[in-house]
Amino acid sequence: MQKTTCLACGIEKDMNIKEMYPYSDDSIDTEEPVSPLFKDFECQSDTDHSDFRLVTICHKCWHRVQPDMWMSQREWESLNPITNFNDLPKSPNNQDASTNTKEVA
Repeated sequence: MQKTTCLACGIEKDMNIKEMYPYSDDSIDTEEPVSPLFKDFECQSDTDHSDFRLVTICHKCWHRVQPDMWMSQREWESLNPITNFNDLPKSPNNQDASTNTKEVA
């Protein structure tokens, strides 16, 4: 059994149990059951723009904010998530400020 949890609303679903797609206006075939849809995004801090966190959200939460390639901390917090921004896992793509500085001789 492979379960995935939405870090915003907390819903947990077994990815092997298919369900009917709930959003008929998305141009997706809604006649056949599909695996539950979860999206992974990077979420950027509003104060430290080099701080990105990883979020996994269910399709219902995604429909509430509809982010593009990433979401802002403000968008994340608009979901009233069960997981605080600071408790989200750090993205491996975070920029280390020490690697962006030059030594001055």
